[in-house]
Amino acid sequence: MVPRKVGTDWEVLAPAKLNLYLQVQSKRSDGFHDLETLMVPVRLFDHLRWSPSNSGNTAPAAEIGSEGLSFSVDARALNLHPEQVTSLESSENLVPRAARLLATRIGCPPRGHFQLTKRIPLQAGLGGGSSDAAATLRLANACWNGGLSEVELTDIAAQLGSDVPFFLQDGPAVCRGRGELVSTTSGLPKMHFVLVKPPLGLSTAAVFQEVAALPERESLEVDRLSKLLETLQIGAVGAACQWMTNRLEAIAAQMAPEVLRIKASLRAAGCWGQMMTGSGSTVFGIARSATHARWIARRLTAQRIGTVFVTSSGW
Repeated sequence: MVPRKVGTDWEVLAPAKLNLYLQVQSKRSDGFHDLETLMVPVRLFDHLRWSPSNSGNTAPAAEIGSEGLSFSVDARALNLHPEQVTSLESSENLVPRAARLLATRIGCPPRGHFQLTKRIPLQAGLGGGSSDAAATLRLANACWNGGLSEVELTDIAAQLGSDVPFFLQDGPAVCRGRGELVSTTSGLPKMHFVLVKPPLGLSTAAVFQEVAALPERESLEVDRLSKLLETLQIGAVGAACQWMTNRLEAIAAQMAPEVLRIKASLRAAGCWGQMMTGSGSTVFGIARSATHARWIARRLTAQRIGTVFVTSSGW
């Protein structure tokens, strides 16, 4: 996630993520749950651009406070309801919130215009909002000459959301705590994915409200995360799928039965493994190759079970 200067503007891509492993642990005193997850960035991006002013921008812009900061969203690619667009353009969107936090940290008034182009679906478990927040921190630190270190950016990121620190990294990582404790992971092979986002989205908060209904973990359970990492690092992607797990999938499937139907369709199409990402509702399948992924996508698109994407791991 490296900002690029274009004339007087700056721009950056904000990738989606997939959880190849997600275990929910005990509830914390702050009301959140401790997590252990392996996340990988994938090549499905939102685009964020900063301009010194909104002049010449055709998208409607909302003034954020009185400090000369404005913000607009182009979400035409997502076919959203008007109320969803209104919510995205709110001053509580993570983009203006991140910009204000960084401006406070560096001691300057936030200024200019942020234009967010959304391509990552909402309420999908793909981390779009968190990625947008991390992209804003990178972008604002560059265009405002903030000079903040990685440690300082990560501190701000942790205030914005559990997944935001992950997106400041350059690749796969194991995240613990609320998700803010990030350990980068090397040696993972390139993986090819087919993603299916059903029409119904799932609220992270709503899914986590039901976590108490989950059965307790077996204390002698095999360390699936270590097995998953070891198998991926030798390049055995197909074999690694047996160690993938998402503790939230059972809850999400009760709220959105399409999750299980999509898994069955991905399995029937020959994917090595199939699993929901994050708190849902997107389900991904791991294909044998890019060609195989495109073939599966055509087959699933014809079934009209949701919006289908083909992507791969990496930036």
